[in-house]
Amino acid sequence: MKKPSLCIFMIVKNEERDLPRCLESVRSIADKVVIVDTGSIDNTVNVAHIAARDFLTYVSYTKASEKDENGDWKLQDFSAARNHSVELAEASGCTHLMWMDADDELLDPAAIKRAMYRDDIDVWSVFMQSGHHNSKWLHYRMWRNGTGVRFHGRVHEWPKIDGLRKETCYATIRHHADPDANQENSNVRNLRLLHLQWQDSPDDMRTAFYLGCTYRDGGQHEEAAQWFQKRLDLGEGYRDEALFAWLYLARSLAALERNEEALRLLYLAIRHQPDWAEFPMCAAEIHYKLKDYNASILYALGAFDQPIPATALWREVGAYRDQPPRWISWCHEHMGNIENAVHWAEKAAERIEGHDAQWQQRIERLQAQFAAKYDPVPVKIKNARRKVALVRPGAIGDILMTLNLVPLFKEANPDADVTFFCAAEYGKPDSLLPFILAAGCVRVMDSANINAWAKSFDQVINLVGYPLHEGYPRGQIRQHLLYYFAEEMGLDLRKVGLPQLSLPRPRRIIEGNEPYVTIQMKAGWSHYKEWQDWKWDDTWSKICFSQLLSGSPDLILIGDPHKRTLSESIGIIANSSMHVGIDSFANHLTNYLWTDDRGARTVPGVILWGSTQPTASGYGHNRNIWKGLPCSPCFKENPAVSQVPNGICNVPSIPIRSYGDGLHRCMDLIQPDEVIEAIFQTWEEINKA
Repeated sequence: MKKPSLCIFMIVKNEERDLPRCLESVRSIADKVVIVDTGSIDNTVNVAHIAARDFLTYVSYTKASEKDENGDWKLQDFSAARNHSVELAEASGCTHLMWMDADDELLDPAAIKRAMYRDDIDVWSVFMQSGHHNSKWLHYRMWRNGTGVRFHGRVHEWPKIDGLRKETCYATIRHHADPDANQENSNVRNLRLLHLQWQDSPDDMRTAFYLGCTYRDGGQHEEAAQWFQKRLDLGEGYRDEALFAWLYLARSLAALERNEEALRLLYLAIRHQPDWAEFPMCAAEIHYKLKDYNASILYALGAFDQPIPATALWREVGAYRDQPPRWISWCHEHMGNIENAVHWAEKAAERIEGHDAQWQQRIERLQAQFAAKYDPVPVKIKNARRKVALVRPGAIGDILMTLNLVPLFKEANPDADVTFFCAAEYGKPDSLLPFILAAGCVRVMDSANINAWAKSFDQVINLVGYPLHEGYPRGQIRQHLLYYFAEEMGLDLRKVGLPQLSLPRPRRIIEGNEPYVTIQMKAGWSHYKEWQDWKWDDTWSKICFSQLLSGSPDLILIGDPHKRTLSESIGIIANSSMHVGIDSFANHLTNYLWTDDRGARTVPGVILWGSTQPTASGYGHNRNIWKGLPCSPCFKENPAVSQVPNGICNVPSIPIRSYGDGLHRCMDLIQPDEVIEAIFQTWEEINKA
């Protein structure tokens, strides 16, 4: 194999400041350097000869330029000048050619040298890195001499490499984009050339995209929005470019205060490309600007811990690392939830590259602010707004049920800020925290601390709900539990009926776009709510065998804590087509109105009832299967977790000695065929809607 040799080629104009740094960075690997000068009037030619000396070819080239009224050469076609430099580089006789800009700096030349020994590759990309941030993207910069590669485009020119063998060389070029007073304003120049290019090739997707970017960079957001929209109207083309046009259009609209349009675009984009964190983070920023901090948190959570997609274009790395927790922390601070502000600030610090002294100072300030609140003798806070504490330690379903009432309570008490106290495990970001905040509460706190905090609130409402004064759990509940919770909050539901909480639909985490059905088979609080496993198996095998459900939806099991967090399970249910299960937390999620760009909808449910009663904690729009035996409801629960377990089943199908033994008749009497019929009818209604 012939020993590889490398010719570096570039075009320059008035680059006396940056050119020495560029040439010094390639000195150890360059055998030849070709510089095409398109009209310098500074000392570029002298600094080039000093830096490159005897291996330099330096020529002037103004055939692609025109003189302006001041006699200055203005380049009209970058690809023409670049191609002239390619021709001179090819004539150098070197085996490999690599192009640079004068404000580029090659950081690891040894990687280029190693790549040239590969005889099975024609073209190499390298990582580009801006001098102002750590975002990286791939750019084709080197190819084998004799491949006939040429540049296209008046500006933002690119080498056409179709049909050639390509590979990434793990070298990095840092692009120093600092403005230079000796240079023509790049924004003005690029707009001039891009409009000429559009005249040459109307309806060119790439030109439309770069026109949008250039207008955006110049702060001309109206024009930017028009060109990004034009790029999208031309079709998908290069997918990554189209997605960034979508993102940049939303940002341009937001800059024009057309926030609702921007958010509608982002909702569609999140559905279309759920693994791009840039979209939910942009939505989080807009909601933050609108002071809708709960929604901002929800969308930032949608970006949190997303893996960076493998794409050739640049990535906004911060959207996948420290931006989501930073944003969530800011939102919590604005809402006065200092405990969570500290938590997320610390999460952000774990993801920040290097050391951010200002952020560390913020963490220390928040920690001190939080510590000050834990005065052993809390003092009532004087504030124009009333502070109300809603206290419901658990369980999950009861918390989800009470959240339906929070918007009504805030409507009836417009001067009140509501803090929700629940068990610490439910107040975590991967549990119920984002949904409690989205319901309208300003903060979530540990119910174990309510006695210490009670004096800090104008009103503390302990949400019991279950009518102990009416004999519960030794008889039927006369009305839905939401009516009892509402009475405790000073609300009257007799005129409005059961309320439904509206929440933004979480992003879909199940791969693909096909419909699926969620199933919940187990209940933590009561074995007497559960159906036999063999009946579940029989039900789904018959459905799959007979293909009763058109479209063959996937079945997603809910309730395995080792596979998914609670917030993930809720998101999965919110995006399902139908839910089938027992009376547990998922039953209450079928009452929520999940909203997105398609509007608002509930998730239809088929619910099997055993020891409890559907009229007390079910919802009329579901298909509720209940045998209503004389012993039902018995409200018997697991004595290991319940304060009122109410004993063991009195009328089992098989005699039992202790809780958990045998078969309880209320669920044993439910047969697979009637469950299959209910599922089929519900699915048929869904497809007709």
